Amino acid sequence: MNSDIVIGLNEKQKSSENGFGIFPNPSGDVIWVSGLSGKEELVLFDCTGSEVFRQKTANDVLDKKTMLGIKNLPKGLYFLNVISENNPHSTLGTKLKLAKL
Repeated sequence: MNSDIVIGLNEKQKSSENGFGIFPNPSGDVIWVSGLSGKEELVLFDCTGSEVFRQKTANDVLDKKTMLGIKNLPKGLYFLNVISENNPHSTLGTKLKLAKL
């Protein structure tokens, strides 16, 4: 899989394969996920592979992005999966890495 990964303050991490991105990264309270169509489910996993958060997308029609509140999560490294609502067994993108401050 080809991915162009950038992890730094206020920089997007974007998978060139599918166009999804998360920013700011690292983050403390909220992250934005971009490149969405509005028909996805976002699932966040911790380093042990345990699911810690799940949310259906609610996109801004023009910006194609949605916000995730991560304020209550402990500091650490997380992985975000984007799952298609039309095909729940299909993961649309690579796991995006998120650093929680």
